[in-house]
Amino acid sequence: ININFIQNQQRLCVLLAKYLKINRNNLNLLKHFSLGMLEETFGMIKPEGLEHAADIETRILIAGLEIIAKKKVILTENQFERIYGHVKTRLPNIYEAMKDYMTSNPVMVLRVIGKDAKARLLELRGHSNAADAKPGTIRGDYAKDCDYKTFYAQSKFVKNVFHAAEVAEAEGMINIFWSRAESLTQS
Repeated sequence: ININFIQNQQRLCVLLAKYLKINRNNLNLLKHFSLGMLEETFGMIKPEGLEHAADIETRILIAGLEIIAKKKVILTENQFERIYGHVKTRLPNIYEAMKDYMTSNPVMVLRVIGKDAKARLLELRGHSNAADAKPGTIRGDYAKDCDYKTFYAQSKFVKNVFHAAEVAEAEGMINIFWSRAESLTQS
């Protein structure tokens, strides 16, 4: 048994209990979290998606996920690099324009929990290439005209409304914006 894991789960449960103001309706959520059945992940409503923020947040809640913290921020260059550094080597012709846009306009960063939260938030986001995203997904409804191939051929970056962390990167994304000591109730 990993004692550190159990202690971290207990600390998160205490913070979650304070946030949820425990009552009978949400006691089951806390029980699942304490048993390690819930995952935590990261989402970001990009500048062009902020006009749809209320709808995007509602979709997340309807999908059975909880937004336990959110912040409206302007990304620093360091934060941008940590999230999109891979673009610099893969698509260097769009990197600077994308960085200028994303570090000059506000975004809404979201800390999300739920059963299978990582996979479910990615599914809710829709296909990576918004042009291939299905209707009913965030990108399918709000970024359908954004085809990667077309934009990249013109050395333009795609404004695809929403970022959901890939499974392997979720914890790192969360740690960019929230320290472990920081209260989960911050919004």
